Amino acid sequence: MNNIMAYLNWRGDLSFDKDKFGVVDNTILSILAFNDFSGIVPNIGENKSISLGQAGETFFHIKDTSYLEGIFYHREIPKLLEKTIETARFRDICLSQYEDQLEKEVPKQFSAMVFSISPKLHYVAFRGVDSSIVGWKEEVLMGFFGETHAQRESIAYAKIIMKKLGGQFIFGGHSKGGNLAVYAASRLDRVDQDRIIRIYNNDGPGFHPELMKEKGYLNVLNRITTLLPESAIVGMLLENNSEFKIVRVAGNHAISLKQHNPLLWEVKGKDFVYRETMSERSKQIAHTIRAWLKQLSKEDREEFVESLFHVIQETGANTILDLTKEKRAIAESVIRALKHMDKSSKANLKRTVHLLFEEGQKTFRRDLVKDLGRRRLLRGRHIRKK
Repeated sequence: MNNIMAYLNWRGDLSFDKDKFGVVDNTILSILAFNDFSGIVPNIGENKSISLGQAGETFFHIKDTSYLEGIFYHREIPKLLEKTIETARFRDICLSQYEDQLEKEVPKQFSAMVFSISPKLHYVAFRGVDSSIVGWKEEVLMGFFGETHAQRESIAYAKIIMKKLGGQFIFGGHSKGGNLAVYAASRLDRVDQDRIIRIYNNDGPGFHPELMKEKGYLNVLNRITTLLPESAIVGMLLENNSEFKIVRVAGNHAISLKQHNPLLWEVKGKDFVYRETMSERSKQIAHTIRAWLKQLSKEDREEFVESLFHVIQETGANTILDLTKEKRAIAESVIRALKHMDKSSKANLKRTVHLLFEEGQKTFRRDLVKDLGRRRLLRGRHIRKK
């Protein structure tokens, strides 16, 4: 299978002096940012850095990677780190300006770091959602509301980094991190924006239409590249008017969330393999969710999110992995939480979920009618030809 791992085999011996930084390199760094480099990579504000090779070796000596078990594709991230530190292309990249915040009450999950490809070119990697329930709640809030705490932190972080480091910048991230990369870049002043040469959104959620009308966003629009797997779900949430590149996914994963895993994206040479259009099922899901959100008031959205995560947090789970460990106990906790929820919240939760399924049925019926109409048209042409 020609994927990122194969890319490292083919091109790992080529330094960035021999072959410049590209789209696949961006995706690799956006995934590496999921590793817990706390205590290894110098923190934001420090005038120090460490090579990826050194950071990787230390990581495997002192870190427990079980925290990456909660999400299916995170389990493979240490393998990617192990592979990259063996390559001439990546091992000498300098890592610095590490920041990692997790606040349950707010909620806020934010992490970022800098990969300096050279003293004059820096990749600012914004971490996507981790396995924490807090992180997933904030990702849902990102789709339902305006500015989240992580988005505000991304702006503050970017301002500090650009003041501290000289040269040019590439912003990027995977999943929520891709959204943060675009958001931070769009909120910087024009002088700092002019130092950003490319912004990569690797299958991250889109934005509310209001943001896409703002001057700051329009200033950087022609430098944003959005990568989406062919049957994207996460990256099709909300609106996105940047340059789309639809990546082919290796294997038969249909509409599965596994497509969100960049390690399954197909690579050929120095680039991904692209398709012309998204899958029809992906378009249906995006239409359903967007139409559903339009029916909900801001208050309804807020109560739905709070009710949903209240039920989850009542189980005692802190991570996605916790939700899968003791399924029976978790199910009993959910039932208890629903029983004790006040009538108003319970009614809103039921109504909102009902609206989602109702909108899904509408989309299915509309597409079915459209498909049948297309078939009748084709059948009529066939008969006339006879």
